[in-house]
Amino acid sequence: SICFAVGWVMFLLPPVPGASVYLFMGIVIGKQADSPGSIGLLSGVMLATVVATATKLAGCVGQYLIGFFLGKSVKVQKEIAVDSVPTRAVEKILRQRGIGLGKVAILVGGPDWPVSVTCGILKINIPQMLLGTLPIVICALPVCAAGAFLTKLSSDGSGGIYTMLSSGAMAISLAVNGGFSLIAVKETFRTVQQHREELAVPREEHRAVEELTRQEMAYVQAYKDVSAWNTLGNGRKALVIAAADFHLLAPILFVIYAEDCFRPFSLGTSEIDASYAAGGLMGNPLNIIIFPKGFGALA
Repeated sequence: SICFAVGWVMFLLPPVPGASVYLFMGIVIGKQADSPGSIGLLSGVMLATVVATATKLAGCVGQYLIGFFLGKSVKVQKEIAVDSVPTRAVEKILRQRGIGLGKVAILVGGPDWPVSVTCGILKINIPQMLLGTLPIVICALPVCAAGAFLTKLSSDGSGGIYTMLSSGAMAISLAVNGGFSLIAVKETFRTVQQHREELAVPREEHRAVEELTRQEMAYVQAYKDVSAWNTLGNGRKALVIAAADFHLLAPILFVIYAEDCFRPFSLGTSEIDASYAAGGLMGNPLNIIIFPKGFGALA
């Protein structure tokens, strides 16, 4: 129940991807299942997958409700372009009953929070949304397995066959999720091509959105004019270039100077309360960042 509650809250946070929730389930439940006298590692992976899938479905409902109430705002409807052909194409696919390939691809292969919140804004049927999301178990299983295998690594990070199994499981999940994402794009384009005239017809329920778009046309054009590169002053151009340079530099620092920026810590094997020498963080998660280089790279 604790895993379910924590995972559900994680799903409600926009920056948190579903894979991190599944990995969390695999580590926690897999660790407990592999303890002496428990159900065993493989059974733990199955249990973690069931809990992760249930948490995902509950998270979808929570995200849907967020979108449902946000969608009462015309401004929010405009931001996701409910009156545009591509959005209406996605809506047409999601309103299909059953488990169609395009519907499943969008619900499973799309980003968790935006997809479910959009379903709420578009007022998609909730049971049908959950039915189309059920195949998420295909993605959750390998990630849960990867998390469980991480708990078998030794304190120095070596784990023999389990290292390979964990990496392989994550690769399978990435391939499956990537495949669903490609299918989602393909099905959306196909729907646009086949039903463009139907999708482009103005709708009465979107009249307020169209009116707001017309009202903001002058503002949008003015913004484009003042933000065009040729109209920016030298100071603003320098600021943009510096921001882009630092954005590109940060990942390089993370890779080349990783040992100078972050302390070693391994999910599933390290104890957060242990000393630095023992691979811990002295009870504070923020201690994984080494001052000043780590904070400098993050900044």
